Amino acid sequence: MLFFLAAKSGFIEDADEAALLQNFIICVEMLVAAVGHFYAFPYKEYAGANIGGSRGLTASLGHALKLNDFYHDTVHQVSLALYVLSVTLVTWHLLQA
Repeated sequence: MLFFLAAKSGFIEDADEAALLQNFIICVEMLVAAVGHFYAFPYKEYAGANIGGSRGLTASLGHALKLNDFYHDTVHQVSLALYVLSVTLVTWHLLQA
């Protein structure tokens, strides 16, 4: 915003130059924020037992591509949807009687 105002007031002659300076300042700000987040939220607190156990590339890709989670999530969602449907149908049936 300051660079835009500086470009409008004539302090910076070109609006494109002001945009480039603003983009550079945003990049520097994001770098500082990333370093701050690295120290504020350390990964070790969330990694648990997985720290130190280094797998190879193939094992890591295999773990990431396993369909186990997809299967369990699908079963959970479908069973929940069927439960809601059955409760809705029973309630509707009782209200019709």
